[in-house]
Amino acid sequence: MALPLSTDYVFDFSSTDFESDSKTTFRFLAELAGKYFPDSDEKTRNEMFGLSRPEFVAGWYFAKLYLKSEFVRKIHDMNSYEFSIIDPNQKPKVRGKVYVGDPFLVVLSAWINSKLKEQGCSAEVKIGYEMADFAKGTPGSAIGGSLM
Repeated sequence: MALPLSTDYVFDFSSTDFESDSKTTFRFLAELAGKYFPDSDEKTRNEMFGLSRPEFVAGWYFAKLYLKSEFVRKIHDMNSYEFSIIDPNQKPKVRGKVYVGDPFLVVLSAWINSKLKEQGCSAEVKIGYEMADFAKGTPGSAIGGSLM
């Protein structure tokens, strides 16, 4: 499965317990970054991912999870077997519309969710609206710039 060309990957992060789930998510991603980039300093590793400030609506916290493309590439390369057994033909919904774009994003979000669940995290990670191009059925360009 080919990796889409992107500067950053953007996912929707939703939780009813943002404080706990965000800590679990950061701990998990920091462990991965340390494992995959052992020669980088901590600041550089921590710039591989980020989480925006959440908005609270109807009992849920909504935020954006950002992953740098080089981090996603390492995640994919180091876990290619796990990626290969996830069904890329799932049809997740992104803001009420069926996502029909790049299957890699479907697999990546499913992998992240399964790993977070193993860590006891109850957050849901879904393909960010910014990554989806519903009219053409292909991923759109991700948001570039610094992590929030």
